Amino acid sequence: MRWVRSAALVGIVVMAAAIVWGITAGGIVDDFSSVWAIPWGRVGLIDLFVGLALVIAIVIWRERDPRRWIPWTIGIVVLGNLATAAYVLWALRDPRGERAP
Repeated sequence: MRWVRSAALVGIVVMAAAIVWGITAGGIVDDFSSVWAIPWGRVGLIDLFVGLALVIAIVIWRERDPRRWIPWTIGIVVLGNLATAAYVLWALRDPRGERAP
């Protein structure tokens, strides 16, 4: 599990840097429109949204209590894989992390 923790930490740092760069370098609405305009941009966005939905489903299944899964869901929707990596780190500290879906 140590490598998973390390990968999650690296993911957090990389995504945080990418988010800061994206916020300072571009406009999200205009950039989204540009990406959606090309076929592979659509594929990438669909892939992103399917992945987010799957991760959110796992969080909801695992947490059960809305007071725990709602903040994680909001974080995942807003911050993407930055929040997913943070959830992985958080979940590894919890003994229920050994539970298989």
